[in-house]
Amino acid sequence: MTNFRTIDQEKTDWSIKYLRRKGISLGRWAGRKELDAWREKLASLPEGLLLVRMENAWKTHQSRQKKKLEGKESSSHMLSIQAKRKLASLAKQSGTTSAGALESLIMDGHQLIEQERAAVKLAKETLAQKTKELESAQKMLKDCIARLSDCTVVMEGAGLSIKELTDAQKRESKKRQPEMLRALSGSSITAVLNVLLGDTFDRAND
Repeated sequence: MTNFRTIDQEKTDWSIKYLRRKGISLGRWAGRKELDAWREKLASLPEGLLLVRMENAWKTHQSRQKKKLEGKESSSHMLSIQAKRKLASLAKQSGTTSAGALESLIMDGHQLIEQERAAVKLAKETLAQKTKELESAQKMLKDCIARLSDCTVVMEGAGLSIKELTDAQKRESKKRQPEMLRALSGSSITAVLNVLLGDTFDRAND
């Protein structure tokens, strides 16, 4: 049994609070002498088991304080027998304790959730970017259709029609297509069409 004459002030304060919670008041102030006197008194009574319980409670308190300093905290959860057996098996395979295996599962699970959140965020950002690009492409397509429509009106006014292209004109059109594709690689579709259709307008009006 620990002699209260040798305990430090922290244990003295803790012991006083513990006894008060058990309904034993030591007055407004109690020091080591008073605690030692109470120890002798309690040891001679059936309630002397309180000292043993207090010693065990002190050890538990110290253990919790140590874990708290290490960034750990005691936790109690009910597990099914099957889950407990599987946890023990995981711990054995990992070369750790059941608590260690459980902590690893929790940390790994949390990391997986964070990764999934990051993936969802990236997917949303990518979708937003692609949507923006699609909207831009749709606008460009509308501009192209408008320009082609203008060109058709001018050609019809000049008595020209794409349906009436000769074989030579069709070959010339096919020959120009690679040039148009190369031009598209460095310019916007609208810019290229403005040049090409502009030439068409000029030729139609000549």
